[in-house]
Amino acid sequence: MDDNHQMRDEDIRSVLLQHIRENHRDSAVIEEMPLLRTGRADIGVVNCSLWGYEIKSERDTLNRLPQQIPFYDAIFDRSIVVVAGSHLRYVRKIVPSHWGIQRAILVDGVVELHHVRKPKLNTKTSSEALVRLVWKNEAVSILRAHGLGGSNGTPLLKVWEQLLRLPKQKLADSVRLALKVRNGCGSASRRVQDGDLRSIEPTPCSRQCLAGLMQLD
Repeated sequence: MDDNHQMRDEDIRSVLLQHIRENHRDSAVIEEMPLLRTGRADIGVVNCSLWGYEIKSERDTLNRLPQQIPFYDAIFDRSIVVVAGSHLRYVRKIVPSHWGIQRAILVDGVVELHHVRKPKLNTKTSSEALVRLVWKNEAVSILRAHGLGGSNGTPLLKVWEQLLRLPKQKLADSVRLALKVRNGCGSASRRVQDGDLRSIEPTPCSRQCLAGLMQLD
């Protein structure tokens, strides 16, 4: 890549993915992660928390970013926008203060990611949005794991409605586990077969796990 080359999404994405996968091997990494059945996150990272990454390269515009922010805030515990330097000034103005910001720059033909602002915990995630991340069989298994019944014959919307009976923290733990199982991640995928969550009671994350995820910024 020469210094006059405009950084593309894939240039930034490949470096970001490499960093995440090398440093957080027990996390599920989901590219083009669906959000609320209408939007997508460029990269979702699932472990003790849900992290969302939005990439804005030099070839991208920022026209859609204001509309994307509410989707991210409904789902992700922490969100980070990774931007080319040409977008940095505007991004600082429009993303919420709890979002993290990373700047992608080209150094000797290699993309480097530099920390600008650390993400803070988003306290306004939506249970209604979280339940829509899970497939029907996963939702039924979560209900059964918590002794709330659950039937494969129940319509999906009704199953999601039943999931909302769970306390928010238990729901969030269960959704994250389901996503890790689905994406074949680490210990979760080894402990569960075919997305069946009935044998696992999700537990809160350890401080060590949370500390590891904080390095993602």
